[in-house]
Amino acid sequence: MTFKHDLKNILLSLGELQQDQLSRHVKGHIQAIISEANQAVFKRTPALEVLDQISDETVRNFLKCKAIMAYTDSHILTIFQVASPVDSFFTDNLSLIRMLGILIDNAVEACQKNDFSEYFITIKSSTTGIEIQVKNPVRENNLSLTKISTYGVSTKGTDRGIGLSSLFSLSEKSTNTRVNLSVAHHFFIATLTIYKGAVNK
Repeated sequence: MTFKHDLKNILLSLGELQQDQLSRHVKGHIQAIISEANQAVFKRTPALEVLDQISDETVRNFLKCKAIMAYTDSHILTIFQVASPVDSFFTDNLSLIRMLGILIDNAVEACQKNDFSEYFITIKSSTTGIEIQVKNPVRENNLSLTKISTYGVSTKGTDRGIGLSSLFSLSEKSTNTRVNLSVAHHFFIATLTIYKGAVNK
């Protein structure tokens, strides 16, 4: 399941990279589809233009596509908050796309299982790096964070916890990222912090 999700997320980002090779006619159709989705899908939420504060086109378009897919596939809204311009994520795009994909897929699947209609992505810049927080509502307020980050264990059912385990594995391989999980006020909160330089682990 994790491999399939990773492959889908990577191909999604690579597809966006190839747009500069398409004819202007095809690009126009793509932009029209995105614009229509932006108006129809996000009329109750902050517009997708909030993501224009992200300089990295690959990451920006990936987040837009994941949000559109969440709504068109499951009628789940993605509410973005980007407080200030994000000029760099201080890590390679492939690793970042994989980690973001896991966080988003986990939040969307949790919403599907529990019949919730929205989740939240907040991106903050600071003097030390970037913090990305993905937050989805949960019915339980006493989840075992140690248990759900174990391979094969999840609040979503049997053999569905591979994603969060993979997220920790990816973070451990990186020299400048940390992952933190928490539950507060019936929200499951996953925070990915990307530092400008290496950190002790």
